[in-house]
Amino acid sequence: MALIVYLLSGAGAPVIRRDLSASWWTWPLQIATALTAFGAIVTLWQRKFRLARVLAASQVTLILWGWGNAQYPYLLVSDFTIYNSAAPPITLRFVLIALLAGVLLLFPSFYYLYHVFKAEPQSPDTHA
Repeated sequence: MALIVYLLSGAGAPVIRRDLSASWWTWPLQIATALTAFGAIVTLWQRKFRLARVLAASQVTLILWGWGNAQYPYLLVSDFTIYNSAAPPITLRFVLIALLAGVLLLFPSFYYLYHVFKAEPQSPDTHA
């Protein structure tokens, strides 16, 4: 699918296609993406599902890195760059504070959730 998308991108996204084929980082990234995709398929075939999940997640991560690097510095090609679309520094600081506060609430909640639902079932004798 990635090859088909790349071939069709000449008409729909020529800037991204140019950067995906002409940059120095392109070929190592595309080779790594292909190897992780192949590895995911092989590990699925071998029924090594945990490793297949890791490889599939790695493949998606590499695809997103390639897309982001090919589009850099644009968020929307020719209109919005990272630099002219950024929020004011005070807003970014408040967002960072809110994210940190959210992490302090979210991670203990997830721990409790997984602890409750992944706990070993207790026998009826222990509830006396």
